Amino acid sequence: MRDYDIKQVINILESNPYIRLSKHGMDRWLLRDIDLNYVKKCLNTLPVAIIKQNFNLFKLLYPHKSKNTFDIAIIIDIDDDENLEIVTIMISKISYRVR
Repeated sequence: MRDYDIKQVINILESNPYIRLSKHGMDRWLLRDIDLNYVKKCLNTLPVAIIKQNFNLFKLLYPHKSKNTFDIAIIIDIDDDENLEIVTIMISKISYRVR
């Protein structure tokens, strides 16, 4: 099992990989009423922050579409073949990122 670093995540995101949405991610997206088209648009750009959560789990932070005090947090998992899966999508306060 590969242990990706943040630079590798950036390279994978720039290569425009296939991205799956997990069942949990789908459930949370519907529950939290987040614009999935905006999420797709975000994933085609570099995030404002990348935080390594676990072995191959990363939190990508993007500015919220309409709320300037919030970010969209996309948690992704990367497998050994560099396939991405969105584990969950949530809204987080920008103050968690900006200090």
